[in-house]
Amino acid sequence: GDCPGCGATLYASGAAHGVEIDACTGCGGMWLDVGELEILTAGLDPAEGATSEAELRQRVARPRLRDEEIRYRECPRCREVMLRRNFGVISGVIVDECARHGVFLDAGELEAIEAFLRAGGRALGDAARASARARMMPPAPEPLPSPARVRARERAAGDVLWDLLFR
Repeated sequence: GDCPGCGATLYASGAAHGVEIDACTGCGGMWLDVGELEILTAGLDPAEGATSEAELRQRVARPRLRDEEIRYRECPRCREVMLRRNFGVISGVIVDECARHGVFLDAGELEAIEAFLRAGGRALGDAARASARARMMPPAPEPLPSPARVRARERAAGDVLWDLLFR
């Protein structure tokens, strides 16, 4: 297929860990089918990683963000526009992802992801995702009144109406 980054041809450039990598001759990007990034990065989590995002930043140089304007790229398989996702929530590596077919990584992004994971970024990213999800949760709804209480309230309202109309 065509490279989502520059339009040049993607070619099978060999395999690592049983994953066939489709590389771009033009920009050096790579296409990985669904699940292949996980296979390539499995086992990179250290026994004792960074304990805070600040420590993680000291261990891992933040990737230089691309200077060009934000572009949404097309999946080389289905031509649908891919989502831009911050790998591991806090890595700063923005990958282009088609949920059905895979991810496109610009040149250097796989190395940046590996460095992030080797420093313990996965655990910190999971914690950041969990705390963000907790902040987004709506408050618990008020408990519903029991059926007996609803009937009593209806009976009381009926009594008031009866009194108004007929007394």
